Amino acid sequence: MQKTFSDLGRVAAIQELFEGTGYQPFVEPLFIDTTEAGYATTSSKVLLEGVDFNLEYFPLKHLGYKSVVAATGELYAVRSTPKTLGVVLGVSAKLDFEQVSELWSGIVAATREFGYESLSLELQPSKNGLCINVAATGV
Repeated sequence: MQKTFSDLGRVAAIQELFEGTGYQPFVEPLFIDTTEAGYATTSSKVLLEGVDFNLEYFPLKHLGYKSVVAATGELYAVRSTPKTLGVVLGVSAKLDFEQVSELWSGIVAATREFGYESLSLELQPSKNGLCINVAATGV
């Protein structure tokens, strides 16, 4: 039986997406002490279906990875080390839980590869399609 967001609920869906990732959902954001490390930098990207990607041509895991790379690249451009990553997914009714799980696996793979210490996720309903907002912080 295929899982749906209406069966799981938002909180249970987020908890299930975090299972086995090594990151914890619903924890306080990581405090970045800039006294020793230098200064904090931030980067934020919004990717919209139909504008930045088309779900007919993008594998979901690749799209998740790409969204993290878009924000992380700006941190690397100013010679920052990635620390925290916040993700907000606007999910429309045309995506089921398994598809969002595939997208999330790409996000987690990139998060691990780039060495983020903290990861957060928020799920929101979307009327028009998939919307991905990624906010990264580094020092």
